[in-house]
Amino acid sequence: MSRLGKWIQLFFVLEVLLCHKLMGQAKVDLSGIKALELLVDHKDIDTSYIRATHRKFSPRLFFGTKLISFGFGKSEQDAGKLKYYPNVASFIGAGIFYKTIGFNFSYLLERQKRGPEDKLGKTNFFDFELKTYQVKYGIVAQYQDYKGFYVAKTGVLSAGSLEPFPLRSDLHLRNVSLQWFGIQNWKRFSMQAPFQHTRRQLKSAGSFLYMGNGHYMSIKGDSVVNTNLATDVIRRKQAQAVGFLRGRFISFSPLAGYGHTFVVYRSLFVTGVFFAGPGMQVQNLKQESGATRAYISPYLATNTKLALGYNGMHFFFSAQAMADNARNYYRGVRLQATNSNVMFQAGYRF
Repeated sequence: MSRLGKWIQLFFVLEVLLCHKLMGQAKVDLSGIKALELLVDHKDIDTSYIRATHRKFSPRLFFGTKLISFGFGKSEQDAGKLKYYPNVASFIGAGIFYKTIGFNFSYLLERQKRGPEDKLGKTNFFDFELKTYQVKYGIVAQYQDYKGFYVAKTGVLSAGSLEPFPLRSDLHLRNVSLQWFGIQNWKRFSMQAPFQHTRRQLKSAGSFLYMGNGHYMSIKGDSVVNTNLATDVIRRKQAQAVGFLRGRFISFSPLAGYGHTFVVYRSLFVTGVFFAGPGMQVQNLKQESGATRAYISPYLATNTKLALGYNGMHFFFSAQAMADNARNYYRGVRLQATNSNVMFQAGYRF
């Protein structure tokens, strides 16, 4: 199949998936779809460092927790930070791979939310992720839609507030992101081995990495999104920064990074990957007065991936963590958004 044909196949798969009613409870993660293997040449891989598995099928089970959050604070310090979290937590799932091609499907555990709804409120959400780890590169595309948050830190609340976890059922966050990263030393360092378990890293190795990162995020509420900052000194110093009803943020950033896998003993491994880089963000804010203002702001983006476990000939398991963090400023107020997850995975090859 031609390169164009594979991209057409990919967009067809996306269209079919988005038509399914996965609202509220389900999360799809399609890892290693064949359409994403865009004519990558594998013949130059150093097989003394990286080796494909000889077994064809590798079913796996996994359990994890995923969290998207955002918050506001003074640009000078962390004191008085306002942080919003959704009331969602754990998921369980299963997957099947044939060689390096496969998919995972996960489901939110109803009884494993972060807390009872009478205390933390109810969150309605749709969370879709498409990702692939290939020999020379990786792609992560994500769409998230969350409505219903609670305030986790009350340091900036008014003195009269008695609620330990104030609820904002009206807050609506939408996040769309696309990340592409490349691996310089792909002949000896594999991202497939620690995170996807479709190859095996036989010797310790590392590589410099590079990433292109694009985000669109919108935050809106029926009342002021950052109303709890009203009693803070920020209102007196930067009046225009406080009191927006809706914010739209478009961000682009190039990141540089490094990854390394330590093969501790035989098939036991520890992998760490870190990216960091500056970016530019276009901000469109609708304020309390009804006026709409636009800003352009620099920001700092970081992306961290960690994995440790065992990747043997037949059996494999791992603990994995990821955090995608963006910190930027608008008129003296810091806005920080974090997308993170922790997952435990185990499977068998036959």
